Order: sequence, then C-alpha cells, then structure tokens
Amino acid sequence: MSPAARRASWHRASCTAAAERRQRLAAEAEAAIIAAAERDLAVPARVRGDASGGGVVSGASFPRIVRFLETTDSPGSSCPHCGADGRFILTFVVDDGRTLGAMRGCAKLFPVSQVAVEELRLRTKQSEYRKRGWTSLGRRDAEALAAIESFYAGARDERSALAIVRGAKAANIAGRRRCAVVSR
Repeated sequence: MSPAARRASWHRASCTAAAERRQRLAAEAEAAIIAAAERDLAVPARVRGDASGGGVVSGASFPRIVRFLETTDSPGSSCPHCGADGRFILTFVVDDGRTLGAMRGCAKLFPVSQVAVEELRLRTKQSEYRKRGWTSLGRRDAEALAAIESFYAGARDERSALAIVRGAKAANIAGRRRCAVVSR
C-alpha cells in the first residue's frame, strides 16, 4: 500500500471514529438535557408553595392563571414556586381560586388567560407611567382597564372585555402611526 493510500485510509478511519464519537456525545448530551428538563418540570408541591403539600406537579398540570394581583420587586429573594434566587415575584390567582406566587420565569410555565395577560400589560404600563411622573394612562387604555375590572366584577363577559382591549390597542397603534407621519 502506498503512503498516500495509507494516509487516506487512516484519515477515513479517524474521521469515522470522530463522527461516531460526536454522535455518541450528542446523544448523551440530549439525554442529559431531557432528564434535566423532566427533573425541572417535576417541582415538589411543598417547594411550589402549594398548601396541599403533597405530590409532584408536572409541567402539563400547572393550573391556569386567571388574574395577576401584583408584581413585587424584592432583590435577593427566592421564588415561592421553585426556590430559585431572583428579584421580581408575581402574585396571581389560578382557576381553582388559590393565590400563588412565582418569579417571572416560573410564571411563564403556567397557562394564562388572555384577560390576565392584557391586565398585566396595562398594569405594567400604568406603573411605568407613574414612575415617569405621569398621572394616568391614556383614555383608551383606561377604558380597557375598566372593562377588565368590570369583567372580574362579573358585569361584563370575557369576549366584550377583550374586544374593548383590542380596540384600545388598535387606537394606540393608529395614533403612533399618525404622529410618525405628521413628524416627517
């Protein structure tokens, strides 16, 4: 066998071995990631802050968030849901009436009603306006927040409350477009 053929044969063998090693490492890494994800989604109920105190809750069985109550800025605190260190803690009501808390990252694991999402968006906008020294939300956003409050009070259905919220969003977008055109 010529030296060139020997080098080519050795190169093919080493490339095959390297490819097999990469595949084996990728499979091991994928298995480790899946195991970690399964372990992270199975949070003990006592750590999660659940009053029932037993069992393990998988990610698929998290209760649905129907209302956000408050966002607390507490640097150096731990998540009531998983015990991780963090800063912003959301307090919310779930569909079975319990009040739970979790940090922003953990709250993303829970399914959330559309009304709760819009209420959180408007409340966050309202708090940002207060930080800037502005007195209140714009008229359309204030109407949308009032519609959400009337939904929670039982005076309005979810569909009509969300229709008012969509209308307020559309008016805000149209107003920004109008200001952009005028300023050119």
